[in-house]
Amino acid sequence: MKDRKKIFEAVFFITVTVLALSVLFRGQNWSDLLLLIRKSNPVCLLSAVFLGLLFVCLEGYMIWRLLRLSGNDATLPGCIRYSFIGYFYSGITPSATGGQPAQLYEMCKDGNNASDSTVVLMVVALFYKLVLVVIGLMLPVVWLGHMREYLGSWLGLYVVGIVLNVVLVALLCGVMFSPGLILNIMCGVLAAGERCGIVKNGEKLRQDAAAFAGRYRETTHFLREHKGELVVIGAVTFLQRSTVFLITGMVYLGFGLSGSSLFHILAVQAAVYIAVDMLPVPGAQGITELMYAAVFGGVFGAQYVKASMVLVRGMDFYVPFCVSMLIVLAGHGVSYVRRQRKRA
Repeated sequence: MKDRKKIFEAVFFITVTVLALSVLFRGQNWSDLLLLIRKSNPVCLLSAVFLGLLFVCLEGYMIWRLLRLSGNDATLPGCIRYSFIGYFYSGITPSATGGQPAQLYEMCKDGNNASDSTVVLMVVALFYKLVLVVIGLMLPVVWLGHMREYLGSWLGLYVVGIVLNVVLVALLCGVMFSPGLILNIMCGVLAAGERCGIVKNGEKLRQDAAAFAGRYRETTHFLREHKGELVVIGAVTFLQRSTVFLITGMVYLGFGLSGSSLFHILAVQAAVYIAVDMLPVPGAQGITELMYAAVFGGVFGAQYVKASMVLVRGMDFYVPFCVSMLIVLAGHGVSYVRRQRKRA
């Protein structure tokens, strides 16, 4: 059953990607597109590749730092491996729901305490969303006029994205600091859903909600015991988010373009990221490319926008995803060899 689910997720991921790219590049002269890519500055492109991989590695650094703080004997390379594994499974599951369970499994398999590992992943996830919400709320304050200009009809999707992220962060913080209240609200919603016939297996869902609240209570205790660490984790998370936004800037410089400031490019890319972050599509495929092509036309111009999208999406998603896939496959290969040796 699990193998069928994995196959379905992989096929769905590939199908969505192919459909999105076929729509975007219909009628495109590929020789002209490839010529533009070949003419771009290789130093800038290598810098963009580095930033894409650094994005994943910084999460590994935070996992390593927090695990060590919890008393677990984790290694930095091992924690970076957890991060790449999470990246792969997040990329093939809707709303990136598969990443953390895969990470937790690997962390426990390597001997890390299950409770500590859960709390560490919760802290990383909380700050990941919290920093995104802060950026998302600040953009309209300092850049609303330009947002309307660049996003146009996509501004509504941005609003939906920031609202969903704010609701999620509020829910997580509520569970941490008022677990009883939030749990009662969740159980009330489930009960109402049962009465309407919308919710099935209500008892199991209530148990899951209680377990969810319990995990975040542990996270609250951890944060209170290590308050000084919050500043470091927040700063590293902000740096991590910035790396993926900077990729677009590197591609812009690689084409030798001018006229748009680096801040404008970072702000537009951040807006795209926030808009698609919570969508229930594996890796936010399709919608990210469509929105990018629409909003970055004013930055790169009609001649360069599709070439830039190929490079940016390649370096901020597909390159890290392929590296992650190789790491996952290597892990399965090592496990297979070990099982064969035990049988022998």
